[in-house]
Amino acid sequence: MDNLNILITGITQGLGALLAQHYSKTNLVIGFSRSGDDRYEDNILNLQCDISDPDQVKSAVTKIIQKHKRIDVLINNSGILHTSPFVLTSNQKIKSMISVNLEGLIYTSKEVFRHMLKNRYGRIINITSMATNLLLDGDSVYAATKAGVQAFGKVLNREGHQFGITVNNIGITAMEGTGMLGQILKKNPKSIKKLIPHGNYAELSSIISMIDFLASRGNSDVGGQTFFFGGI
Repeated sequence: MDNLNILITGITQGLGALLAQHYSKTNLVIGFSRSGDDRYEDNILNLQCDISDPDQVKSAVTKIIQKHKRIDVLINNSGILHTSPFVLTSNQKIKSMISVNLEGLIYTSKEVFRHMLKNRYGRIINITSMATNLLLDGDSVYAATKAGVQAFGKVLNREGHQFGITVNNIGITAMEGTGMLGQILKKNPKSIKKLIPHGNYAELSSIISMIDFLASRGNSDVGGQTFFFGGI
């Protein structure tokens, strides 16, 4: 992937930050984050944008198009996890997961999709989760939002394919060095590995390889799919 304009949501930490660092070597990376300062650094433009607010999303995407003309690849990476028994999960936490994991992804996809339609080309890649397959206690709301992402991506792909746009989902297993993994593991760091058939956490190199594959112009017939890691 070279000389592309890539929009990544949630780039201040975890997987989003790692992807931004990798792709900025040969592409322009534009990131959305609540703490963005609208400045360039090492070919990364970090825009302040709360994706749960559709007005902010529309304004930020308009700003990108006005200055950079196009968005070739959208990686919907932002996500919030609160793991706890359902009856102990506060309404505020429920709302935060739905508003970011599902609504925010939809708002961002909608604004970017509009411009991809005009260019008759685009690649949308949604980062989803092993949670939809494992269905662990405490993950009811989180898993529901990620299942919604999978269904959304499949339908949006059908609407976009005739215009040169593909939409796919990557269901990653837990990753080391992320806040989400810390919440899941608690005091038992080996617990999650036992649930993953391959017995390992997700590797950045594998995620990048899959994104490269899905974002390739040569893969116009690969769409509406969810690719799970870890043998899940």
